[in-house]
Amino acid sequence: MLKLSNNASSFFLSESRLLRRMLLLTSLLWFIVLTAGPLPAQIDTGGITGTVTDPAGAVVPGATITLTNDATGVLLSTKSTSSGTYSLNAIRPGTYTLRGEAAGFQAFVDKGLEVHVQNTLTVDIPFTAGAVKQEVTVTAAAPLLQAENAAVGQTVTSQTVNDLPLNGRNWTSLGQLAAGTSTAPVGQPSGNSGSTDSAYFSVDGVNLWQNDFRLNGINDNIEVYGGSSVGSNAAIIPPPDAIQEFKLQNGNFNAEFGHSTGGVINAAIKSGTNRLHGDLWQWTAGSGVSPESVWRDPGWTGLYPKDLQRAGQDIFLC
Repeated sequence: MLKLSNNASSFFLSESRLLRRMLLLTSLLWFIVLTAGPLPAQIDTGGITGTVTDPAGAVVPGATITLTNDATGVLLSTKSTSSGTYSLNAIRPGTYTLRGEAAGFQAFVDKGLEVHVQNTLTVDIPFTAGAVKQEVTVTAAAPLLQAENAAVGQTVTSQTVNDLPLNGRNWTSLGQLAAGTSTAPVGQPSGNSGSTDSAYFSVDGVNLWQNDFRLNGINDNIEVYGGSSVGSNAAIIPPPDAIQEFKLQNGNFNAEFGHSTGGVINAAIKSGTNRLHGDLWQWTAGSGVSPESVWRDPGWTGLYPKDLQRAGQDIFLC
């Protein structure tokens, strides 16, 4: 009977263990490749950054920075770095209160900070000597310059969406409020093209199909979900009451964008508050309330083929 030496047995055992480890590692790598998906960027959020200093102007590391959503009470917290800077990212649009605390200084409170889509606020925290129980409270003022982001665009808030007239409750047409936009050619690609109430518009002279619609950070273009291409090249258009705000960006996009060469219409849906609230609405476009156009076709009677009515309700809660 053939017997293996101890050295030969150890060799085969080592080879067997190595083979098992290689198979296990290969299986793990294949599992990661097959299950991993693209990580979506936080393109429908904003941020706050700044520097924490003492009365002498020296930086204060290790300070506790807390951000509270005034409507929901949701908290975000971080600490200042060794260089005194802090950064809070992926913040949903809304109104916030910022609080800074450090030993030996009075607490700093900044109220009424408005965070918008794709907008980063710079809020420096100048501490004052004193007990932490004491507070220095300031009220935020509108920043004169967006210093943290070079992107060009315009934010349309929910108040603007609700206050301005909309044809068919299509809020995407308000993107034409931004500089650099122009209406699409008349009748191309739909019957209402060429008017300011149409959601078909060109940004900076680029083809209208090069506009990129985003809803809560998700690709909302017809090319992804399909659609009728009537009134807008966005696939899903929530009612205007559900829109927190949207921003039309038309230049110097961040690296997280790259779908189109035109504009980015970046919308965020309301997330609710701690209180139950909603809307009840009815929209009517009928012959009795439609004005006669001075540019009408000679054969036009001035009447709609039939009255158009829509009704609905929206309920929001946290």
